[in-house]
Amino acid sequence: MTTPLIEIEGLRIEVRTRHVTMTAIDGVDLAIAPGEVVGLVGESGCGKSLTALSVLRLLPPPAVTIVGGRISFQGRDLLRLSRAAIQDVRGDDIAMIFQDPMTFMNPVFTVERQIGEALHRHTGLNATARARRVRDLLAKVQIPDPERVARSYPHELSGGMRQRVLIATALSCEPKLIIADEPTTALDVTIQAQILDLLRGLVEETGISLLMITHDMGVVAGLCDRVYVMYAGKIVESADVRSLFAAPRHPYTAGLLRSVLRHDEHRGELVALEGNVPSLIDPPPGCRFCDRCAQALDRCASEPPPWIAFRPDAGAACWLYPAPAAGAAR
Repeated sequence: MTTPLIEIEGLRIEVRTRHVTMTAIDGVDLAIAPGEVVGLVGESGCGKSLTALSVLRLLPPPAVTIVGGRISFQGRDLLRLSRAAIQDVRGDDIAMIFQDPMTFMNPVFTVERQIGEALHRHTGLNATARARRVRDLLAKVQIPDPERVARSYPHELSGGMRQRVLIATALSCEPKLIIADEPTTALDVTIQAQILDLLRGLVEETGISLLMITHDMGVVAGLCDRVYVMYAGKIVESADVRSLFAAPRHPYTAGLLRSVLRHDEHRGELVALEGNVPSLIDPPPGCRFCDRCAQALDRCASEPPPWIAFRPDAGAACWLYPAPAAGAAR
């Protein structure tokens, strides 16, 4: 992989309640190259969204706090930037597409007002130029009749239209990285396919990098170049998409793939992963997938597995593989 556009190293995030503190993200490493589409996949609650929100420092303190690690974007550690500096990064350098447009969009502002605010904040365009830019963006995300949609309020648009508006907002200031957090979850399958085709086309056209947060392995297969698999707050495998689907290394990854119906297989039923994700309040001392793993060894229950690097851009945290050479574990 070329020099990363963004690199997350040793990220640790704690979630505090009145009674307990738990480490929700525990030593996550992740990198994205310029122009690359990377997937972050795992079951609900594994920490995908927390990881994404940490990049833009959108976690709500003091309940959720970054307690360790580094997030380097073009040589700058985002975790050390001032509040004013990180606000400049949001939208201008890194933008985010959220899962639920109705939560993100203001119901009393028109589409033009909402996209226009981002343009005003980061570009300083005058009102006439902003209005023209809004309509150009709406056309870019394949919204028919941009003039009408620009004057519309969120409740007047369909779910697919609102998601396209969020994508237009994310593109408005020409960021280098877009983070898409489950952007198709609330849409029907036909609209999902249209949104994914749109994102794929925009990446090819603009050369932006994309981090796709999803639990859907089909989305990963159709959109991503590389993928990180996350389980209970840890990265358990990373690989290019073709290698991961052809020969998953971690038992959890293999279980995820067995639970997806593939067009080249003729099975009567899907295979569900048995068991539950462990509590992060008191996580197991060894591999966090141990209790659900049919291949577990004796040491899996008591010793955290090292990271085994198969290639510079691929590896897995699992005791099934020989111990890494000195300096290869992370």
